Amino acid sequence: MHSSRHYITASPNNWGQTSYGDSDLNCSRHSIELASVTGTVTLIAAGTRSSLRRKARPASIIGQLARLKDVFGQMPPASIKAQHIYEYLDRRGRSAPVAANREVALLSAVCQAAVRWGYLEANPCRQVRKPGEKPRTRYVTDSEYDAVLALASPNLQVAMDLAVLTGQRQGDIRRLSMADIGKDGLRFCTRKSDKTVIVEWSTDLRQVVQRARSLRKRRVAKFGIQTLLVTKNGTPYTESGFQSAWQRLMMKAEKTGLARFTFHDLRAKSASDDYDPREASRRLAHADPVTTERHYRRLPARVRPLKKTESPKAT
Repeated sequence: MHSSRHYITASPNNWGQTSYGDSDLNCSRHSIELASVTGTVTLIAAGTRSSLRRKARPASIIGQLARLKDVFGQMPPASIKAQHIYEYLDRRGRSAPVAANREVALLSAVCQAAVRWGYLEANPCRQVRKPGEKPRTRYVTDSEYDAVLALASPNLQVAMDLAVLTGQRQGDIRRLSMADIGKDGLRFCTRKSDKTVIVEWSTDLRQVVQRARSLRKRRVAKFGIQTLLVTKNGTPYTESGFQSAWQRLMMKAEKTGLARFTFHDLRAKSASDDYDPREASRRLAHADPVTTERHYRRLPARVRPLKKTESPKAT
């Protein structure tokens, strides 16, 4: 739990704070605002649907804000110009171009809120054209998957199998509850798109869910805990806890000579390994199949060779 603070101001360069109490820093419930600590502008966030894309995760926001504060934290809002943002993109983009784009998107949301409240005349980020992003191409082969699976804990094995079979994101898999296990399949309420997807039962999926149930029973989930996956203490996995477990697994894999991959790459494997691109797109809950094709289907296209025919005789 985090203490969420919302900030108000008496003048554009003198910001004061008022606390709204504890919250879970949920993007759908709070607002991103500019704030000041000892007279300097800093960035405090939690995010609303109108000012920040719902897909942003609390841990992601905190990390992005920390980097933005290091650069823009001493600057009054009106002094932030497009040239400063371009310089940020250039420098940060040398090592992390995708992260730089996300951080500037967050800065833009903050500045747009300041425009709305009358503390900025214009959003300087609107004058900045962010560099394009190349889609990730990392494909996890079957042999790599099997090798890492053998090194994983039973809980991570279940999570990996669920990711490939269902194509769902890590957060949606962590939040999967016992009530989401239905007669027709597994029901996922995707947080990013607010869509509901029922992944129908297959023999493999039933076996994975049964393994998860057995693990849950042995670990004795604490009273009131409804998630299918629980830690050894009987509590739901947090984002940071799951990521820590995944990073430990990747370090173990590297020691055996295997190459790292992200848990999100398993979502891409689910899309890539499906012969039917339309079915893959539906499973991933994408409104536009182009998104699936561009970002998640990472195997080369398979095409048939040209069938030569007898050339027509010249007349």
